[in-house]
Amino acid sequence: MSPPIQNDELSDVHGRAARQLKSFVLSQLPNLIHPASGILKFPYLTPSVSCYANSLWDWDCWFVNIALRHALKLEPGLVPQKELEVAEDGCLRNFLDHMAPGGWMPICLHPEMNAGAIRPADPTRSNSHKPTFFQHLETLISERGGRIPEWLPGSWDAAEVYLSHYLLNQLHEESGLFVWCDDTAIGIDNDPAVYFRPERSTAAFFLNALMLRELEAAARIASLLGKNDDLYKKRASSLREAIQRLCWDEWTGYFYSLDVNLLPTDAGNNFSCDGGEPVKLHTGAPRNWCGLPIRILGWSGMLALWAGIATPEQATRIVEIHLRNPETLGCAHGIRTLSRVEPMYQIQASGNPSCWLGPVWIISNYLAFSGLLAYGFLEDAERIARQTIALLARDFDVHGALHEYYHPDTGEPVMNKGFQDWNFLVLLMITWLEDRNQMVRDHGPRASS
Repeated sequence: MSPPIQNDELSDVHGRAARQLKSFVLSQLPNLIHPASGILKFPYLTPSVSCYANSLWDWDCWFVNIALRHALKLEPGLVPQKELEVAEDGCLRNFLDHMAPGGWMPICLHPEMNAGAIRPADPTRSNSHKPTFFQHLETLISERGGRIPEWLPGSWDAAEVYLSHYLLNQLHEESGLFVWCDDTAIGIDNDPAVYFRPERSTAAFFLNALMLRELEAAARIASLLGKNDDLYKKRASSLREAIQRLCWDEWTGYFYSLDVNLLPTDAGNNFSCDGGEPVKLHTGAPRNWCGLPIRILGWSGMLALWAGIATPEQATRIVEIHLRNPETLGCAHGIRTLSRVEPMYQIQASGNPSCWLGPVWIISNYLAFSGLLAYGFLEDAERIARQTIALLARDFDVHGALHEYYHPDTGEPVMNKGFQDWNFLVLLMITWLEDRNQMVRDHGPRASS
């Protein structure tokens, strides 16, 4: 068991700076609602008022939406309800509007794009919109008290085609896991388990965790619409089993991506030996494995908690061995995106791809925080929340803006001043911490355990 990160390693959350950060987030979120323009027929949510100010990004718009919805609960008059609903619907409708016939969907859209040039020449060889469409849709339905968007029944068939594109094009049959087509726009931009590797060679844990939640969300929405949800339930169950069987590593106590770039089981050359007839190599001992674990310790294994994949025992090992270990993933500002002991570990400014080789990103902090809450690791969740709030509060206090990612040891911003996006999820951490502190004040320390 690794020694836990001690409380005295935590950055102090100064009240004034934290309050300034909260006010800033609340003031900026309404500005992320963008009117319809150019090739985007519907209003939508942008990641920022400066960086990527007019763009619509796949998983980014979902997390911005979550932050905006939370802000509305804190200040009900912050955004007109109807205006917000039209914009959050528009995120999904704009993507559907530019989907290829076979279900390939853009990862990013911009009003000034050439609509005729968005779709790749061969959509089966290009990564599609990350599997967050149905999860985003379920968020909208939940926030509206179960009310179905009026446009959804007429667009359900198209949404199913989007998901079928993944099922038909990116499901690796032998393993039952999903693979990236290539290393372009994979979310964790330069994840060494995918980046610079051959096409369709990596069943990334990040992708499969997202896909599991996506299939489960699709099943629930299908049921709400009175549609058959059996296919999605069965696919989700099969995927969950495959992830557990192939991605969990009992030796190190973590979930990893899988290398599926193997020769077919009937591959092999004729080989002569001992004066006998030539035999086909491999037939004497054909392989009985469908992939090899890529034991690169990155933050995405933490998604096993966020996606509800880990057993309680597995979750405990992940937290005790890896999250709390300052020599690997743990740090004074949340969670490193890559273990510091990996040879690929580096902290540098880069764009397209952005650097996920160690820097702290707020989205990874937030998803780790959410997973810790789901499994009852409240003290660890509180530590991540405090670290994240302190990190962003100091950044805003010093620079008057936020950045895209941060140095895990010093907390200094690495690049892209003005980045907002999922950084605004810190608002949910602030609220949770305020509520937790209030509970302690009202009922004593025992209420916080």
